[in-house]
Amino acid sequence: MKREIFKLGLILTFAILFLGFVSYAPTIAVIQLVKNKAYHKPPKIEEWKPAQKGLGLESGALIK
Repeated sequence: MKREIFKLGLILTFAILFLGFVSYAPTIAVIQLVKNKAYHKPPKIEEWKPAQKGLGLESGALIK
């Protein structure tokens, strides 16, 4: 019984810690089609990343 309570407490501790690092930025658009080369830059990040079909975009994201 103590072992089960310990496991449950450990799981809850990790869940609470993980929720503190989750970004809650809502997706406002989804990329439907990519032709040739396309890149996106999420807000507050300085590097451009390749865009892919189905990628969710947040408010403030740039596309080229």
